[in-house]
Amino acid sequence: PGTTGAQVLAQLRGSAATASTPVVVVSGFGPESDQAVARSTEGWLTKPVTEQRLMQALSFALSGREVRGSVLLVEDDEGVAEVLATLLGEEGLAVVRASAASEAILRGEELHPDVIILDMRLPDGDGGDVVAEFRRRGNLADAPLVVYSAAEIDTARRDDLKLGTTVFLTKGRVSPEVVKDEVLA
Repeated sequence: PGTTGAQVLAQLRGSAATASTPVVVVSGFGPESDQAVARSTEGWLTKPVTEQRLMQALSFALSGREVRGSVLLVEDDEGVAEVLATLLGEEGLAVVRASAASEAILRGEELHPDVIILDMRLPDGDGGDVVAEFRRRGNLADAPLVVYSAAEIDTARRDDLKLGTTVFLTKGRVSPEVVKDEVLA
């Protein structure tokens, strides 16, 4: 009370005892609201923040890596999910995994991810169900989406699967490294 996060950060950075202390901002606003503060911190989380996201951000900050954003990875194949999570984590992205449509919808509500990676075949439904629910609720209707599925998505169905900027990649034709590149783009 009576001060701002930017003022607190300036005090921390101005003191020899705390100048190099890692700082992760938790705010109701995104990092674009104060780019100077964002550049001088090791991470920025936009509320609401789950315990899992906070722990990931703190882990990155304490390891000297910067959290560059969050990804909701919706993939039921444990091997594919592990490879993607590792590649994205190495780039400073906090990855939250979901292995089913219902879990993806719940995690999307909690996380408000910067990017969504979505498999189409899920144990309790279809990736299209996830997209439809995000559109219906409106909270992620404009989120960037990478559809990464073993099934080739025909042109007629692609319009039904779009959120924000949407890219369609086919497993077996495109490596996880290409998925990582698309997420980072």
